[in-house]
Amino acid sequence: MRISIDEARNVARLYQAEGEVSIDLASVTPPTTDAVTLTDDAELVKEVLAEVKAQPDIRDERVTELKAAYESGQYTVDAKAVADAIVRRALADRIK
Repeated sequence: MRISIDEARNVARLYQAEGEVSIDLASVTPPTTDAVTLTDDAELVKEVLAEVKAQPDIRDERVTELKAAYESGQYTVDAKAVADAIVRRALADRIK
């Protein structure tokens, strides 16, 4: 918000017209402590985030399964699926 010099002058004139204002500082109550209230959606996001953070970075059972498949020669890569995933990711990145 911008305040023009004319508006500032009008406010100054109003204060001058009112005269001095005294405030009894003893009667002023200090503000209460800050508080944050989360909505239900925010609480859900907080819970999901905590659950995701609790998950391990590496899924040992999946690594073992893939390693066994690779070593036995049964691990194959679907080139079309990989290419599709690369294209989908590139398109999603452009949309952001």
